Amino acid sequence: MLSLQFFGLSNLFLKIINRPLTGGGKNAKKFEIHQIEREIGIKVIRYPKGLDVSFKRYPVDRWKQEFDMHLCHSDIDYNLIKNKFPLADCIKIGYPKYDSIILPEEAKQEIYSEFVNLDKSKPIIVWMPAHIKNRSERGLNLELWLPVINRLTKKYNVIVRPHPKTRMVSHYHIDSLIESNLIVDLNFNREMGILYQAADLILADYGGSVLDSIYMKKRTVLLNMSHKSNFYKWRKQGEYLDQYVRNDIVSIDYNDAVDLSEVVDEVLCDEGALTPSKLKNKYFEKSENYKNIIDILNNIKSEMF
Repeated sequence: MLSLQFFGLSNLFLKIINRPLTGGGKNAKKFEIHQIEREIGIKVIRYPKGLDVSFKRYPVDRWKQEFDMHLCHSDIDYNLIKNKFPLADCIKIGYPKYDSIILPEEAKQEIYSEFVNLDKSKPIIVWMPAHIKNRSERGLNLELWLPVINRLTKKYNVIVRPHPKTRMVSHYHIDSLIESNLIVDLNFNREMGILYQAADLILADYGGSVLDSIYMKKRTVLLNMSHKSNFYKWRKQGEYLDQYVRNDIVSIDYNDAVDLSEVVDEVLCDEGALTPSKLKNKYFEKSENYKNIIDILNNIKSEMF
């Protein structure tokens, strides 16, 4: 947009179509987020979009008078909303998108048919690296852990699912993944529940995939960023949920000598106190069945019309 203004094209567009198409360019005024749901809706219901939430910032203040009902994934977001908005109507629904999913063996067969180079005699590991918004550190988690994870391919099938946003803005890092020994999943239409079900273990670091793995009852290893990185400091200062999850799930710091294969072996064989089922119960206890939620929404609809 600045180039349109710099080369005078904005004035040309202004003459031809009565619009400069620059949005103000360098003189553009900062805008604020405006919730329009209350203005256009009759009954306003907020759907959750994952548990990558900050205990300091969630829920945002502008939601207070905006929604008649908040649908929540678990006790975690439910309690955060109730603590900030005591009169809010909240219902816990879990993750409906993961509730009607095929069995693990069926999921494996789907993945085998799509990625024909997989060795059916090896367990499947799925790596879910987070997207780092900070431009100066974008892809740093990939650069850090790729050489270590690449060594796992001797014993395991390793599928990496780069974040769609990373794929859009960081072609260099995607090319590095493609050139590695990993199987790279670039399917934008991927049904993520199938990929989770097919996995024997999830490698994650930060963000929604950490809680998704818990919900899907998957054995998980978390790969830490450097504590000196701005991304790590930002998430720690924001008290994001995945920082607390690290008290219950194996997480490891990078070093040149780390034997990730040994860690994976131990986690796959571990039958400790917090099994995947117990871990799911801890974070997603007492969620409503998604079919009940459909009934609730239908009742609201019938009352409105």
